[in-house]
Amino acid sequence: MLFRSLAEAGIDLPTQAGHALPDSTWVARRLCAFEWVLCAAPAYLAQAAPLQAPDDLAGHQWLSHEQGAEGLPLTLQAAGGARATVRVMPRVVSNNLLTVAQMCSAGLGLAALSRPEVEDELRSGRLLAVLPGWRLEPMPVWAVTPQRARPAKVRQALEALGTALRALPGAQE
Repeated sequence: MLFRSLAEAGIDLPTQAGHALPDSTWVARRLCAFEWVLCAAPAYLAQAAPLQAPDDLAGHQWLSHEQGAEGLPLTLQAAGGARATVRVMPRVVSNNLLTVAQMCSAGLGLAALSRPEVEDELRSGRLLAVLPGWRLEPMPVWAVTPQRARPAKVRQALEALGTALRALPGAQE
């Protein structure tokens, strides 16, 4: 397993974004969760069909960091509690969120991006949030450690890392 290899290499504190690991020889400690933002460049929105409701998302060009065989399901929730699930087919998939954000900024399509990674682009207007009344489920961030006792340096690093991550834009407890 990847984490076992990291431990053998002397890595004390791997992190994992997304779902916690089922490997019972490791302990996952939640550090925070990051808000996802549906984003597009102004140039893309100027030439694309209007986005007024979640169902409109399926008819757009998508950029993603993951691809399912049957597309990427997006489950959104409105402030009032309404939920909607839309399946989109990404035209480009990259395992690097920074690459996806750069393609989105270049006007190649819509993307769901973590707020800390795109906060500057949103503030500057290089990216715009689409369907701002709808939210995706936040992405948890975990520290993953072996079940054995953690040295004091690892415990202190966990606290410092959690504090730093929770201070980022779009971070939640």
